[in-house]
Amino acid sequence: MPRYFVTLIVAVALFMENMDSTVIATSLPAIARDLGEDPIALKLALTSYLLSLAVFIPLSGWVADRFGARTVFRAAIVVFTLGSAACGFAHSLLDFVLFRIIQGIGGAMMVPVGRLVILRTVPKAELISALAWLTIPALLGPVMGPPLGGFITTYVSWRWIFWINIPMGILGVILATCYVANIRDGLAAIDPAGKAIYDANAAAYLGKLDQLEKEVRATIAGIPADRRKVITTHDSLGYFGDAFGVKFISPERVSTDSEASARDVAKIIAQIRREKIPAVFMENITDPRLMREIARETGAATGGTLYSDALSAPGGPAATYIEMMRHNVRELIKALVG
Repeated sequence: MPRYFVTLIVAVALFMENMDSTVIATSLPAIARDLGEDPIALKLALTSYLLSLAVFIPLSGWVADRFGARTVFRAAIVVFTLGSAACGFAHSLLDFVLFRIIQGIGGAMMVPVGRLVILRTVPKAELISALAWLTIPALLGPVMGPPLGGFITTYVSWRWIFWINIPMGILGVILATCYVANIRDGLAAIDPAGKAIYDANAAAYLGKLDQLEKEVRATIAGIPADRRKVITTHDSLGYFGDAFGVKFISPERVSTDSEASARDVAKIIAQIRREKIPAVFMENITDPRLMREIARETGAATGGTLYSDALSAPGGPAATYIEMMRHNVRELIKALVG
């Protein structure tokens, strides 16, 4: 039963984060009237929330590894809930935008770390089902936000749009405390006699992560800044790009769900020329002739396999997180520097 609670906890957090990205859309006139502002100026409240999500989401994985998934997840819910409560008490545009940024910081840490909690908690046999259920609130949140915001504003007050998050946030913290455990704490609970060993291993691993970050940063620094651009079908390498200054660009108007066609390749070639991209990693192009065509027409290097949201098989080049990072850096260096 606890593992289903974990999925439910993360799903509720994901629903709150996604709903709050759109919930004020239909309430802007009422909010503007109360704050004495032009409704157009309230667009800052929308963009500030989304901008804080974009800025802080890439940091969430590192923070979770550094301080523990449960700790960060609980803290993120608290920050999000406090930001929501403060939004309800805002009396000026500046207050409102500032509190939306705080709310966004909590949401940015809450959702990616929540997914990490599921990956570490749910048995592999049930993982696909858990992640499938997790997509439902992600889809419902932005859709339900505007009508829910309009309803609450019409019949209660726009301030309750944010205050309604408070009981859900408190419940989330309580449930996360009861059912979400950091790996180290979980092992120590099962085997108290081995707690010192687990603490030592956790400290050693965090030291390895610190060393890895220094290693990757130094290696990437050896790539000229104007060459740190890559086209890739991966859409989950943004955290790496933001952390180390590599720009990962999605192929324009090209489906990544199936084998690329000759027309797709022509679009990729045009994009590489236009944006002067020195390397391309296209895992949905399995025909070597198409990859040779890209290289011949553009002069761009064609890279190997990059791992982002999954590891390789045991014994493969990316069987652990640290090996994955080192493998990706090697592939990038090979393609961008030669």
